[in-house]
Amino acid sequence: MKKVKIQYKREPYELKMSCDDKQFDITRINNLPADEWAFPFRKNDVDWKGLYEELKEFTGDEEFIIQFDGDKNDLETLKYALENTKARLVSSQNTVVILYSENPYITKISINGEVMDTAKIQNRSVEEWIKPIELRGMEGDF
Repeated sequence: MKKVKIQYKREPYELKMSCDDKQFDITRINNLPADEWAFPFRKNDVDWKGLYEELKEFTGDEEFIIQFDGDKNDLETLKYALENTKARLVSSQNTVVILYSENPYITKISINGEVMDTAKIQNRSVEEWIKPIELRGMEGDF
């Protein structure tokens, strides 16, 4: 799956979007807050289809990962805007919970409340599973 990186700050304003080292042209939405460019709009002769549709055209794919670097409120806005799309949103604002027991070996992991499939590491010590593992095709920096 392609990964789109979005860096966003309201003050001082900064917006960068890229995929595979290719920069997304933000001219139509420059200086607009995330709660505007996350959704479709038409104003001042700018026709914006919304973040998902614009990134779908940019990536050439319906399914992609958006790695968002921004504040928690804007992350929530993007979650809402993308909730019924095929885009997956990840962020540095994630909450990871790991529950581990040694007797018997039991491991439970959740990310932002979503329970992960830990079948590959059940009945194993931390030392056995602490090395990098593949979690359902997830890759990259999380």
